Amino acid sequence: MFQRELNPVEQSVIFLSLNSMIHFESKNFDIEKLKSAIRYSKQRFQYLRMKIMRENEVYQFVEQTQEEIYFIDIPFSKISSLEEFNDWKERHLVFGSRNHDLTKGVIFFYLFGFGNKYELYMSTNHAGNDARGHFEVLKDILMNLDNIISNKNVSVSPKFMKNIHTKLDHSFDLYQLKAEPVFEDAYQRLDYIPRQNQIEDKFRNLSYFFDFFQLNEHLTKKILENCKLKKCTVQALFSLSSSLALIDEKIGLKNLNESIDILNSIPCDMRYYVGLEANDLVKSAASLCWMQRISKNRDFWSITKEITDKIRTMKESNEGIKWWLKFLYNFQLHKYQHVASSVGKVSLGEENLTHIKVDDLRFSCSTPYKSLNKLIFRNNESQFQMMHILTFKEKLTANFCYSYPTFCSSWGKRFFKKVELILSSFESLSVSFDDLIKKIYVSDN
Repeated sequence: MFQRELNPVEQSVIFLSLNSMIHFESKNFDIEKLKSAIRYSKQRFQYLRMKIMRENEVYQFVEQTQEEIYFIDIPFSKISSLEEFNDWKERHLVFGSRNHDLTKGVIFFYLFGFGNKYELYMSTNHAGNDARGHFEVLKDILMNLDNIISNKNVSVSPKFMKNIHTKLDHSFDLYQLKAEPVFEDAYQRLDYIPRQNQIEDKFRNLSYFFDFFQLNEHLTKKILENCKLKKCTVQALFSLSSSLALIDEKIGLKNLNESIDILNSIPCDMRYYVGLEANDLVKSAASLCWMQRISKNRDFWSITKEITDKIRTMKESNEGIKWWLKFLYNFQLHKYQHVASSVGKVSLGEENLTHIKVDDLRFSCSTPYKSLNKLIFRNNESQFQMMHILTFKEKLTANFCYSYPTFCSSWGKRFFKKVELILSSFESLSVSFDDLIKKIYVSDN
């Protein structure tokens, strides 16, 4: 039976869940076929056969028993109307805050149905997985399900767990790393944001609140084309949009003098460094942090290009490995509470599915482990915000996940709408400071 201790990087995110929701249609679907599909995925991915046990402050991955591996729990609820089916946000909130029991496993589900339309929720624990791996699992399950419906054989190619963080091959001087300055600034200290004082009963158990937006195909195509022309990444653009919204919340963009420096923090997928494949399940993200100057007198595409180049340079110099080393050796890390991440283009193999039509995909992070929260945060409130953007079915789709009730939900909705407005401005090939001001403040009025 497989068993090993979680390393410090894995343990740092043990309280986080990665959640996805898909809407799909299938005339030949039934829940037992879905359970069989999940069993095949558990055969393939060793991580999905894990549970997480704790003994004397030590957390360990422990392989499930054969009975636990076979048992698949998928609660199911019927939805009474199409209108209710399309009004899914509250269901996403509730699922994201379900208090999963990690001593039973690391993957959890919930299913809703209306006729031949289904809404499937899946949660995987972040300790041994990341967003890329999460979608690989979802893709694998859907492919297995489609093959089962088609009465085809399901092939399984095992993917074993890897412990990538504790034996890093590097040439960094640890004394120099420890002496490096620690970045922090006022825009990453979020104590100015109002908290949620009045909480509805149905939201009392929430630890995170979620907001979402999805750009239409035309706007998505235009922004992606402009990114290509300007040699910029969506990651850089999303990060800049997030930073501008934070500045506007703190001081008001229209009150900006000439320029301002703001702490930028983005996740970096380190699979390339340790030789992993895209479908390996592992916590592969590290943080890249730097102070970014934003000037009102520049075209904002030029700032996006600067951020794009900065990310590439930091990745080439293996700054992500430095972050892992600082974490492993308990060195001081840069002080940030807000992260904007691009997952990239997500494919669930839709083009190869015969009996399943996937219509929508949404993603979120949450902290649905009450016992862990008490242990890790020592009964203090979490104060963190995460934004993710991905492209699915030719649409840019974004989510905003933030500690609740630490941060007010009405504030979160207004803030994320601002991010959407700023991002949408980049359908133009020239974006000035005045363009952004008009976009934001005309909308406010």
